[in-house]
Amino acid sequence: MRKHLAGPLSFFVFALAAAGCGGGSSSGTKFACTNGSGTSQTCFEIFASSAQAGGVDQAKMDCTNGGGVASDTCSHVGADGACKTDLSGNGVTASLTSWYYSGDATTKADEMSACTGNGDTWISP
Repeated sequence: MRKHLAGPLSFFVFALAAAGCGGGSSSGTKFACTNGSGTSQTCFEIFASSAQAGGVDQAKMDCTNGGGVASDTCSHVGADGACKTDLSGNGVTASLTSWYYSGDATTKADEMSACTGNGDTWISP
């Protein structure tokens, strides 16, 4: 079973949002980072209601420098589903959606159970 990573990545979401200060778009900011391939693939979509100018570009560079592929959204093709965690603080709302691609029914059930067991929302592709 894959580890639910919302906790460690929530810091990154708020760093991107930069406490809602300056230069952000009122419609929000979103980007994705894909790591691995095939059934080892994981993709994270991060949305923040506000981000400092250059925040998304820096986040995409961090993704690429970490061996990932940066994009605007995660592919849903072949996905088991996703776990969405909603976060808020300092006037910023954010979400982290983790997409999984195991292709295995038992693993999918475990992913779904871990997600909803943490009070998060499971999303079918």
